[in-house]
Amino acid sequence: FQNGRVTFATGFSPEETLRFNYNLYLGQMELITNDGDTSQIKRSKDLKLVSIGDHLFFHDTKLGYLEIVYQSPVALGVLRRLSTVDWVNASESERYYTKEEHYYFLDNENKSHLASVTSIQKLFNDQRREVKDYVNKNKIDFGNQKDLIKLLTFCDGLTKINQN
Repeated sequence: FQNGRVTFATGFSPEETLRFNYNLYLGQMELITNDGDTSQIKRSKDLKLVSIGDHLFFHDTKLGYLEIVYQSPVALGVLRRLSTVDWVNASESERYYTKEEHYYFLDNENKSHLASVTSIQKLFNDQRREVKDYVNKNKIDFGNQKDLIKLLTFCDGLTKINQN
């Protein structure tokens, strides 16, 4: 648990800092109450952001908490969760956990779009052709954070060129 703050959809952020933790297993945000108890934050359309230490999480009412890993006009968020894999052989059964990461683009209206060729082209519709060429030429892996950051950096450059 680390110190953090919440920001509501209205933009209001209370001055009070609380101790938060993102529970990877449950995909939930937890906090330590004033009584010292651990409690989950209820999903609410009123909740927008939770900052924990150096980490910033965007709350999507359908998906859950996306950690923002790159901030720009179109941000990059990652949804991290643990999933279970049951391994069964002739004599015994074991349960293993794997960490899943799914990337999303966050537009300026705070809508989440699964990271894909289609969604990046829609988000940068005026530069659709250039974006498609860049994706193909650079063999962008939409499951790779570094590739997606390079793609968004390229797209940011395109929009700046077109604004001038």
